[in-house]
Amino acid sequence: MVTTSKTSAFALNDLSIIVKTGNQGVYNQPCLWLIHGSGGISSNEDIWIERAFEEGYSVIMVDSYSNRGIFKQNWESLDEFRIPPYQRAQDQVSAFEFLEKKNKILPFLDLSKSKAVGFSDGGTASIWLQSSEFSNYWSDSYSLYPGLKPTAFTPEMYNIRKDNVHVFVGELDNWTPAFYCIDYQKITGCKLTIWPDTHHSFSKPGDIVTGKRSE
Repeated sequence: MVTTSKTSAFALNDLSIIVKTGNQGVYNQPCLWLIHGSGGISSNEDIWIERAFEEGYSVIMVDSYSNRGIFKQNWESLDEFRIPPYQRAQDQVSAFEFLEKKNKILPFLDLSKSKAVGFSDGGTASIWLQSSEFSNYWSDSYSLYPGLKPTAFTPEMYNIRKDNVHVFVGELDNWTPAFYCIDYQKITGCKLTIWPDTHHSFSKPGDIVTGKRSE
């Protein structure tokens, strides 16, 4: 039997939802949600898709930018239109609830087995998914170099399902500094890994790092 992959694309109001599987013949696969950063969906996600397929996961990505007329968000431009991480998290929830109704054409998905990986701004959104503000749809959120400056939070950001949150940040990250992540971990009790001698965007192709965990 020949293994065939499949890509499905959906429009939901001002969102685009992309669903990819490495083997459409295997039903009820667990789902890995990749939440893009401020540059939008890019080659950054490719290595994650490949690895997800190797591990038997299907991949779901929500494009929060294109249908809103956004190319990418430059955080040094104060007058630029912004989508806050809370809204980005709401986008994931809307997509989840939409896909729940599409089981007849997506039989390879088991949404009840969903994990999220978020990058930078998307990493902050992945933490929001574990807030008491939202239903417990994702068993784990893996947040890579998130922006955790406390002035950007409401109290709900601290009321999270802490055992579901795994934060990873580079020791030398000057965009989303590690010290904010350390302070956030002390307050919430989430899991935190700090990678030494490492800068922002360490998950992109070609970067090799070693790490240490602080819990």
